[in-house]
Amino acid sequence: MPNQVVFAQEEGERIADYLGPQNKNLIMQTHSLLTARGMVVEAAVFVIALERACLAQILVES
Repeated sequence: MPNQVVFAQEEGERIADYLGPQNKNLIMQTHSLLTARGMVVEAAVFVIALERACLAQILVES
């Protein structure tokens, strides 16, 4: 999964708005998964779990 870098201020603000105060994960259409956590290890664990959940969903639907 490639890293995505936000270069535009507006794009970063829009992503922050989508996350809001409660949400910690986003599935970005045509991009990838995004997770925001307090520590890198915590973010890694959650993005792996989210990726596995997405794969399970794809397998169930196919």
